[in-house]
Amino acid sequence: KTVCAVADGEYIKDLVVTEGKVNLGKPCNYAIVGLPYEGYFVPNTINAGSQNGASQGKTQRIHAATIRLFRSRDFKCGDGVRMKEVIVSKDGKAGEGVLTGDIRIAFPGTYSNRYSEDSSAEIVIKQDKPYPLCVNGIILEMETYDA
Repeated sequence: KTVCAVADGEYIKDLVVTEGKVNLGKPCNYAIVGLPYEGYFVPNTINAGSQNGASQGKTQRIHAATIRLFRSRDFKCGDGVRMKEVIVSKDGKAGEGVLTGDIRIAFPGTYSNRYSEDSSAEIVIKQDKPYPLCVNGIILEMETYDA
């Protein structure tokens, strides 16, 4: 089996289990070892309203998202197709420690198309590393185009 680990806060991937043991490559004080996985968070369809009523069925665009985190580490955010790596930094040190607070992300999403099967703007948060991720809120900066 191939596993991954977090050893003293550092992510180590592609470790091979041999006779029930894993070699991390260096000594550590604390390690968690397990099978790799991916977690996704997709909130319900966004209906933010518009000047002329509901936003459902209208072209929408998300410009940015502020993600409210609790004791979280690095993750990915995007529209499901284009995902942007978000490196959580604490005290100016990228990738170290965990963050409780807000982090603003310029959104790589595209315009939704009111004539397509799915006309809503979408945000996807993905965790593909064994780091903690607790999303307490998502605050969107978006537009609804009335035509």
